[in-house]
Amino acid sequence: MGWDRLEQLLREMKPRYVISHVITSTSANDLKAFSLAKNISGSTTITMGSHVTELPAPSLEQCAALDYIIRGEPELTFRELIDTLEKGGRPDDVAGVA
Repeated sequence: MGWDRLEQLLREMKPRYVISHVITSTSANDLKAFSLAKNISGSTTITMGSHVTELPAPSLEQCAALDYIIRGEPELTFRELIDTLEKGGRPDDVAGVA
């Protein structure tokens, strides 16, 4: 999928959350996609993966549009983060989130 198609989908679907796995070899493109999501639809952006797990602070600094990083194994943490966000809770209290 190209950038134009992604922008079109973001405008049409207006997703509440945009979630993607980030690895080092694709991190520049992955982070660009988060920026588009934030700018076009105002989505809450969440990522996981080896790159952001090892480099959470630099990843957050590199991409101001990135809201949350799930560190380590994401399965349970992801569910807890979404539940917390939906209930208006404090994401800082969710273990494994940067």
